[in-house]
Amino acid sequence: MRRAKGSSSPAGRTAGQGPSRTARNPGGVGRDGGAVQPDSASIAAWEALRHPGGVSDDPFAAVAPVYENWYETPLGRHVDREELALLRRLVAREARRLVVEVGAGTGHVARVFARDGARVLAVEPSRAMRSVGVARSAGLPIEWVAAFGESLPLRSRVADGALIVATLEFVSDPRRALAEASRVVRPGGWLLVGWLEARSSWVATYRLAADRGEAPWTAARFLTRERLVELVGREPEEYGEAVWAGPLASEPLRAAEEAGRRSGHPPAFAAARWRIGET
Repeated sequence: MRRAKGSSSPAGRTAGQGPSRTARNPGGVGRDGGAVQPDSASIAAWEALRHPGGVSDDPFAAVAPVYENWYETPLGRHVDREELALLRRLVAREARRLVVEVGAGTGHVARVFARDGARVLAVEPSRAMRSVGVARSAGLPIEWVAAFGESLPLRSRVADGALIVATLEFVSDPRRALAEASRVVRPGGWLLVGWLEARSSWVATYRLAADRGEAPWTAARFLTRERLVELVGREPEEYGEAVWAGPLASEPLRAAEEAGRRSGHPPAFAAARWRIGET
């Protein structure tokens, strides 16, 4: 995803700081014994901590209403199509009755999975992004959860799979976020991670934005396949790449894709699937 999604941590949080706070219901049983633990009171308390001055403190407040407009441009549609095709291919044979998406943003990916037949728990800390996501996902089997990825208020082993797309770049503790996502997946389930490839020309553009002080890129740390393997602790079961056209590409975009491949241009986006252990 070429725009920064609502991150699992505040966009202004820097590397090395402690894990983010989240609402929890330590003694609760969830909603009718379901997967989600926090009640309305704990969510309200979390919101007060996250946005002490109101929604204007949310770093995504300004961008949330227009966040998905980029997908309506020719390049945005092309990139979106390529990335979603990769994500869908990597879980095409997997159970998707209940999927947790960590850092769901406005629910762009969550809606695709829901339309494909999944029930989705969309975890998103940004109130502004979540508000847009709730409106856009009306009528779909998507439940929104206010939380950070480093401490999910979800029961263990409840989901068929967990999805993290363009989110680890912004969390304060990627290893912990990956561990939390794995924790909520049943044994034999799957973890699918998509990331912005650190060696691509797209990320070079984001680094320039960071140099100009543009949020949320100032807090971003970009990833490679090797770094993801190090964070997870093992090789993925399956891996794929998408989008070789550069950030300044124009029509015909298919020709730009092929030119990028032939020139050895690093892909803009990569994704990998891990199997969650049986024990």
